[in-house]
Amino acid sequence: MHVESSVPLSDQKERFPCNLVDHGRFSSAGLVTKIGLDFIGQGTEAAGLAALRSLLTERQSAEFLSGPVMQSRISAMMTKKRHSSNLDI
Repeated sequence: MHVESSVPLSDQKERFPCNLVDHGRFSSAGLVTKIGLDFIGQGTEAAGLAALRSLLTERQSAEFLSGPVMQSRISAMMTKKRHSSNLDI
């Protein structure tokens, strides 16, 4: 996948990383951008982990089905699907 390495910025958006560099917070505007993207990625990862935790909590409170019962349900669903798709063997 090709990613643009140069993106035009408005004056205000260009001043922000430059001010951080000028005040000694970062060594370059590129580093400001990299850290900003890393921060966004961490937020996305945190949201994914929260969703996974929520799903696991929900699943833990659900009815437990034994292996044989689950296998029976899966077989019944597959048979129904094959029949509805005219794939009966």
